[in-house]
Amino acid sequence: MAGERVLVVDDEADILQLLERVCQGAGYTVLTAANGADARRILEQGYVNACVLDLRLPDAHGIEILRYAKQLHPDCQVIILTAHGDLETSIEALRLGAYDYLQKPLLDLQLIPVVISRALERQALAQRNAQLLRDLREAN
Repeated sequence: MAGERVLVVDDEADILQLLERVCQGAGYTVLTAANGADARRILEQGYVNACVLDLRLPDAHGIEILRYAKQLHPDCQVIILTAHGDLETSIEALRLGAYDYLQKPLLDLQLIPVVISRALERQALAQRNAQLLRDLREAN
């Protein structure tokens, strides 16, 4: 898959740029935000297939952004990437629908596009299943 819209949210400029380059290199259309307000604005502007999200932002907690992304785009695949995680937060993120929860620092940044790709495969499968169910209902 390529061309899907991926939102990367991190308040550390170096990490944000690095993640942007890695995701662009994998063929994704990358949108970036350095804070919660910008992330919300981008989410409101249109559909986002996936989101790579830091938990600690200057104006919001990543869990708030996760909730907002899922509210606007229920099948958006959210991947948490944080250096400040704990067990409670990881459980909450996964319960709210996060696809994965990764700890910084990542030793291999190429893991990010692999996780995004897997998340998007799950998203596509869910969409195909939903279409099949609609087709079956129409046929009956």
